[in-house]
Formats: sequence, C-alpha cells, structure tokens
Amino acid sequence: MKKISLFFSFVVVVSILLAACQPAATPVVEPTAVIQKVEFTAAPVQPTSAPVVEATAVPEPTKPPEKEVDTEAKVVVGMETIIENLDWMTNSTLNSFSIWEQLYDRLVDLDDKVVLQPMVGKEWSISEDGKVWTFKLRDDVKFWDGTPLTAKDVVYTFDRMQIPDYNIGNTTYMNSQFNYEKSVAVDDYTLEIYTKDPVPALLYTLEGINILPEHVYSKLTPEEAGSVTIMGSGSFVFKEFKKDDLVTLERNDNYWGKKSQIKTLIYRQIAEPGTRIAELETGGVDVIQSVPMDQFDSVDALPNAHVTAISNGCRQYLGFNLYNNPTYQDKRVRQALNYAVDWEVINQAIFKGAAPRLPIHVNKPWQNENLKAYEFDPAKVESLLTEAGYAKDADGVWAKDGKKLAPSIMIYYPKGSERDLVLLSLTDQFKKQGIPAEPFYLERSAAFEKLDKREIDDMFFIGSCTSYEGQGDISDLQADSGSNYGRWNNPEFEALYKDLLKEFDLAKRKELLDKMQVIVNEEAPMISLWIRIDVWGISDKLDWKPNPTGLAVLTGAVKYK
Repeated sequence: MKKISLFFSFVVVVSILLAACQPAATPVVEPTAVIQKVEFTAAPVQPTSAPVVEATAVPEPTKPPEKEVDTEAKVVVGMETIIENLDWMTNSTLNSFSIWEQLYDRLVDLDDKVVLQPMVGKEWSISEDGKVWTFKLRDDVKFWDGTPLTAKDVVYTFDRMQIPDYNIGNTTYMNSQFNYEKSVAVDDYTLEIYTKDPVPALLYTLEGINILPEHVYSKLTPEEAGSVTIMGSGSFVFKEFKKDDLVTLERNDNYWGKKSQIKTLIYRQIAEPGTRIAELETGGVDVIQSVPMDQFDSVDALPNAHVTAISNGCRQYLGFNLYNNPTYQDKRVRQALNYAVDWEVINQAIFKGAAPRLPIHVNKPWQNENLKAYEFDPAKVESLLTEAGYAKDADGVWAKDGKKLAPSIMIYYPKGSERDLVLLSLTDQFKKQGIPAEPFYLERSAAFEKLDKREIDDMFFIGSCTSYEGQGDISDLQADSGSNYGRWNNPEFEALYKDLLKEFDLAKRKELLDKMQVIVNEEAPMISLWIRIDVWGISDKLDWKPNPTGLAVLTGAVKYK
C-alpha cells in the first residue's frame, strides 16, 4: 500500500479584482469594491498519510477582547433560497449545502482556506493500482440519537447514492466523479472504497458526501426521507423546516469536534434583495447574502453592519441544447453568440468593474492562462452567421430556412436579482446584433427537472460551483456528467478526460487540462461569463468571515452581546 495525503493546498490572499478585456468604446473604471480573490498553489502529492487534525477549524474572534461573547446567541441568516426538502441527496443548490454542511459529517472536509482536512476519516491509504482506498475512521462520532457512526453507515450512504430516486442533480454529478464500484466495512472503523478505475481526485468528491445513519434512512421511502426528518452527526441539530420560509438548527452540545459558540442558527428565505437589506438594517437578520454591487457602499455605511465581498469560484455561463437542437449543434452559431457579448459593459454597470469575463470554464491554478476570453466583435458575429447560412430578414433578424435565430433562455433566478439583471442585459445585447433572445422563467425545481431530463429548448443560464480542483470544473463538459446539461460530446475531449481520470502526476494533469481547455475554447459549447462574487452584509455584532466556496457556514462564527 502506498500512502497519499492532501491532494492540493491553497492560499487565500486579498487583492482588488481589476477589470480586463476593455473594448475601446467602454470607459475604464477602476473597481471601487475590495473583493477577496482566491489564488492557489498546487502542492505535490506526498507519500505520507494525512495529518490527524480537527475537522473544522474555528477562527479565533477578531473583535476587541472587552466585548462579551454571547454563547447562547441566535444568529439569523437571510438567504435568497434555502433547502427544498429534507433529503440532501435531492437538493443540489449551493445554499442548501450551507445547511447540510452543519448537519452532517463527511470522511474529509474543506476548511476555511479551502484545504482538505480529515473529518470522520482520520487517515487513509491507497493501493498500488489506485483502485482501493482504505480509511481509518474516528471512533468518537455519534449521530444525534447517540448511535455511533461506523463504516457501515458510510457504505450505506455510498450505496444509496446509486439508487435512481436519489441519483439526481448534484448526486449524479458526484457519482460521475466517483467511478464507484463498491465499498466494504472491514470492521466498525475501517472502510475500503473500490473504484472501477483510479480516481486521483476522489477526496474532492468525498468532501461533498454527507454520511447518513443506516438505522434511520433505510426504513424511509424517498418521499418520507424528503419530508419526515433529518438525522445527522454534525455540529448542529435539525429542529424545524418551513418550506420557502426558514430552517432552524440548534447547537449540538455533544459534538465530537469543536463546538459552535452559537446556540440557535436560523436560515430564512428572503428572495428580494431590498427586503434582505432592510432586515439587516433593523436587526431582523445578522447576515445577508447577495448584496447588489450597486448597493455595496450604502450597506457598508450602515451604522450596525458592514460588507464583505469574496470571489467564490462559481462560474456563471450560458449553456446550449446540443442534444436535439440542430441550431446550436453548429459551432459557428455558438461562436457568434460568444462574440455578441459585450461583457465589459455589463461588468461596469452591474459589478463596478470587479468581474472580468472568464476565458474558460476552469478556476486557477488549472486554468489555461494562454487562452483569452471571447471579445465583443459584431463583425465576427456577422461573418460566422453568414458562413453558417444565415441572413437578416426584413425585421433585421438573423434567420435560416425561414426560422429566426431567437433563443429562449431558461432562468430560475428570482426576477430583479443580480443574475436576472445580467441575463436581461445579455438578451438586450443579442437583440442589438439581430438575435432576439428572450428569458424564460421557471421555478427552480421545475428548471432542474427540465435540465435533468434534457428538455431545454434552446439555452439556459446557470452557475457551477467548485472545490477548486480542475477535474471537477472541466467535468461540467464531460459527456456522461450529470452537470453536462447541454450534453456536449467531443471525442477528442473525452479521450483526454479519460486519461485525466487516471493520472496522479500534477504536471501531467495540468497538461491534459490545458489541452482540453483549448478544445473547449474553440468548440464553444457554452458562453463562459464570470466568476461570481459573494457580497455579504454582516452585523457588526457578528464575527464571521465568509470562505471562498460560497457556503454560508456559521459554525465558527462568534456573536457579541
């Protein structure tokens, strides 16, 4: 057996995002908001076991010592959305994982600096052929009802993920990364995971898998699992759920790890940004997400609150229906739509210049930095569409064989939200190029049902979040991935991806990823836009620092009286 430790290390630094790719017609405006940007350094794989440390490091309070900590504090978080039901396997939003992270434990975890750390799995090793991972588990982890968490629960969780009723949304994506064959409970605290092929980035999948108690969930139907109860082992205990309203958690005073200094944690669904801001100002909530960038300064100037903004690695993009819509199966049409985007106008108007266009659908350090983002170029829009057989009709709209190029773009973000404003700006830009695109609004669950069933007519507007591992980012375009909603399939890309799945050497992985990104840039299976920026409004009574994964995890927060 050869030992393997943490796959990568990361360094979080604070800097100002500068606007990039400025067209001559767009005035250059320096960003006025200070954004925490995530930068990374890839560390070599070390032939030693992972260090045994506490799973979730809680930062020391930074407030002046004369302020008294309220250990019985209630903290209320205002979110755009919360969970949709009680089963984590069928909830795939970033906001839902903010809640799941605190209700469950995992084999490994990402800390506040996005570094992998042991959690329930205290150490691990990997076989010479790279297909068998052996984990030694902690023996002091218990579910809220006092039942010990054992290897059998982990096996049950992995096996449950393969059942069609649960293998949907983000669970499908994780399964596509897992390459799971089976797992075996050697004894109560020794687990073996068998994969069909070597999976170098397996730890980055395991950090997203919440361990369920077999003795509870094996007795529940899928409908009951989504509506009856939650049983976990995490730092908070589930207390209440009101759909589209709130989730209430209580501190787990019997938790095996570092205990939170917050007694009660409430996540409220407040879709409208103005309402969230008003609640923060009046003290109805302690934290709000998604402060609009144009209100950054006014919220930061509130007498009882401040603003923290951080790049979260979530890549926002426009996707195409490539499975049964011949219009977008033509690469020239996809390229033309990429050139029709005048991103810097949107960047300045909505993000104050702090969100330059993303050149490719991959975060650093795995991003191929030789690639440049598509620039706004109306001449190329015209030449590409003409080459593809389109001509402008009497209405000035590009059409072919009597059919207008008029994409319907599905969106599930709330009307009036920042991302809605971005899409409205994009459709306006498309119209100016003779492409009358229109947004098509759906409620979130209905939208993902269409995405999962491949029932999108033309295009869709969506984001994909990250653990900052290149394979996970690029897998959104792998043919069989659950997150490849457009169903792009390129044989050359697939061959390279197959090699990537088995490659442990960091330099070779980077080389493979660079080649794959060149193909993506040329084939344009999506319109990459920007890396999202989390803008949080935070009460001055609360000491909490958002991390760059976009999760609103408050376990380590401290509230003062």
